[in-house]
Amino acid sequence: HSSHLQTPVSSPASAPAAIEYPEKIDSAVLKVAGVIVLGSIMSILDITVGNVALPSLQTTFTGVDNPLPDSTVAWTITAYTLALATVIPITGWAADRFGARMVFAIAVGVFMVGSIGCALSQSVTHFVIARVLQGMGGAMMTPVGRLVLHPLIPNIQVSWVKLGRQGAAACLNAGANDLGGTLMNVSISRAAGADHG
Repeated sequence: HSSHLQTPVSSPASAPAAIEYPEKIDSAVLKVAGVIVLGSIMSILDITVGNVALPSLQTTFTGVDNPLPDSTVAWTITAYTLALATVIPITGWAADRFGARMVFAIAVGVFMVGSIGCALSQSVTHFVIARVLQGMGGAMMTPVGRLVLHPLIPNIQVSWVKLGRQGAAACLNAGANDLGGTLMNVSISRAAGADHG
C-alpha cells in the first residue's frame, strides 16, 4: 500500500467585519454642524476680507484730507492674524480643561463682541483692538468646533467625494472674501459720506 500524504487544507482567512455607516444623519447633528461650519467660515473669511476695504479705512476715521498711512491701516489685518496664531495653540488645552462646547460658545461670544466693536469703532485704535477680539474668538471656533462635532457622528468615513466638497467650499470661501470686502467697502464709504455730509 502506498502512503498518501494528506495536505492540510487551510481555512480561508476571515474577512474583517464591515463597518456600518448610518444612512442618514440626525437632524440635530446637522444643526450643530451648520453652526460650526458657519462659525468656521466667518473666522476664515475675516482673515482676508479686510484687505479689500483698506483704502476706505484710510479715510474713514480721519477724513479724505488726512488719510491714514498704509502701515497704520495694515494693523487692522495684522492684529487679527496675530491673535489667531497666538490663541490656536491653546485651544486644545482649553477644550480639555473646560469642555469643547463651553469653549466654542465662549469663542462665538468673543467673536461677536469683536465684530460689534468693529462696527462701533470711532478710531483706528479701537478698530484694531476689536479685530484682536475677533481673532481670539475666530481662532477657537474652527478647531474646537471639530471637537464638538466629532463625537456626534460615529464611524466617520473620509472619501474623495467629501474631500471634493470641502475643496468646493474652500473655493466658495475664496470668492466670498472678495464679495465680503466689496460689501464692507461700500458700507464704510456710505458711513463716511453720512458723517461728512
